[in-house]
Amino acid sequence: MKTEKYKDIKVNRKGFIEEIILSRPLALNALSKNLISELLEEIRRVEKDETIRLVVLKSGINKAFCVGADLKERAAFRKKDVKSFLGRLNDITNRIEDSRLIYIAEVNGYAMGGGLEIVLACDFCIATKNSIFSLPEVKIGVIPGAGGTARIIEKCGLNKGKEIVLLGDQIKAEKALEYGIVNEVVKNEDELERSVIEYIEKLKRCAPLSLSYAKKCLNFSFKKYRNEVLKHEKEHYKKLIDTKDRKEGIRAFFEKRKAKFKGE
Repeated sequence: MKTEKYKDIKVNRKGFIEEIILSRPLALNALSKNLISELLEEIRRVEKDETIRLVVLKSGINKAFCVGADLKERAAFRKKDVKSFLGRLNDITNRIEDSRLIYIAEVNGYAMGGGLEIVLACDFCIATKNSIFSLPEVKIGVIPGAGGTARIIEKCGLNKGKEIVLLGDQIKAEKALEYGIVNEVVKNEDELERSVIEYIEKLKRCAPLSLSYAKKCLNFSFKKYRNEVLKHEKEHYKKLIDTKDRKEGIRAFFEKRKAKFKGE
């Protein structure tokens, strides 16, 4: 079953499984206000649908899962727009993690910034070998603001988490596997589909309530301190919104040059 309700995402229902497909091909699925609004709406909807047990998050294009925030749109944002965007993106990642549903991220290409933060909130991530992962926010004058600083540490540990966040470099799929960001790396798109089906088949053999409760228990140890971490992250992101460095970072991105940061 397919639905064309949305503009920037597509939804495909297969029995008790729902595929949510990011679909802004010309923008490499960059997170616009409309895309995150639609994604949040659908995540809320599936949570209430008792006939759904599993969600696959994927892209409708080969080159990217999601390259992060739409910086063209972001350049025109006022401060309140940035805060609203950040709040909705946090709502998305928190709802995915707290969901009774199992979420699988299917990555073929770039997963960067907010796109990677969404991946980190999922229960499983399977990626092709040509996939690239990055939290590049420090290079444009901000920080990960949708749980990235917390979840990357939980996946990778403090040392590797600092490497990813503080350097902002891109890492290849094999290193992402080594670091614990992804569960499996496959050769190509065909193998990606087959691997996701294998995960689904294994999950089908498990009791739905057991999966939901086990997920909650596994996340509980991190949740004990997570709320304080996320609050801290959000507060520091907001401090960067009005800085000259953030504005310079966005300008440099569009002008395709190295940013000249001054610590202001």
